[in-house]
Amino acid sequence: MYLGLLTLLSVTTTNTERPRYLSLTGFIWGIGTVLGPVVGGSLGGSAATWRWAFYLNLLVGAIWAPIYIFLLPDLKPLNGRPLLERTAKLDYLGSLLSIGLLICIIMAMNLGGVLWDWSSAQSIALFTLSGLLTTAFTLQQVFCVGTSLDDRLLPMHFWKSCTMIVLFLTMMLAAFGSFIGFYYLPLYYQFTRGTSPVETSIHLLPFMLFLVAFNLVNGQYMGRTGYYNPWYIAGSALELISGILLWKNNTADENTSNAKIYGYTIILSTCFGCFCQAGFAVSQMKVAPGEVAYSVGFMTRGQMLGTVLGTGMSDALFIKYSQKALMRVFPHGRVVKFRTQLRALPPS
Repeated sequence: MYLGLLTLLSVTTTNTERPRYLSLTGFIWGIGTVLGPVVGGSLGGSAATWRWAFYLNLLVGAIWAPIYIFLLPDLKPLNGRPLLERTAKLDYLGSLLSIGLLICIIMAMNLGGVLWDWSSAQSIALFTLSGLLTTAFTLQQVFCVGTSLDDRLLPMHFWKSCTMIVLFLTMMLAAFGSFIGFYYLPLYYQFTRGTSPVETSIHLLPFMLFLVAFNLVNGQYMGRTGYYNPWYIAGSALELISGILLWKNNTADENTSNAKIYGYTIILSTCFGCFCQAGFAVSQMKVAPGEVAYSVGFMTRGQMLGTVLGTGMSDALFIKYSQKALMRVFPHGRVVKFRTQLRALPPS
């Protein structure tokens, strides 16, 4: 749905209009990110049970279905060709290799150090297989094995453009850092303050509000002026500052005031709001009109890769240092047995 939305906006808007509409997707996503824990947490603690958090998606989809069906433009890039001919042009081999390498990377990053050691045969096998699949996918795309130059999944000629490479990397790094904040800020409050899901979402509001606000301002400004370099420069500087503030002398701990945490995370979210969605609009201005849809897929791949690597690597570090801290508390126990030991402890 996300990729379909980006593609639809890309082919139905001009270069001037596109940044504004793309920034609105970030606005709606931010609202959902804030309301999701509130609604889900409220349902989970009520007689309705957590299952209604999933049933609500069906209800919302049904309400908006008439708009999807009757108001969205009917775009047919290959109009006049039979359905079988159009589906035959899909890059099935590239899709299979791409899915396989992503699954291997995700499993290796998320299960290593949790279900098995990093030096175990499982971890080594997954990392090795992900490397082999990445190599196979790259060769398949370069030599168009099982596909054609126009139908391959990844436009390899984009890698010859320094601008597209930089946009890809900045998109990846923006997702890398922002999703660490989305994931670990709620955990920080729940682990150190014992907050409920609803209370946690309230603490998340400053982070999300500034990210969404600057994402909207970025889209409006770029759409009117066409300047995008200042946003990347300012965002990168703010990201460096926020990282130093959060890391220096273990600034954020269980005794840190909410005001400080809000201030640090506002700087962090502001930096990502400056350019987290900008890459989609900028990349489409840098490619030929017929390659706009390819640029969407190219930038989305960078965004998804950053999300996977950001959450995977941070989770690995979190588990590693958590285990070390727990071993100091339970020097004679194994980490895998801590759940049973913790249940036996008094509430105090």
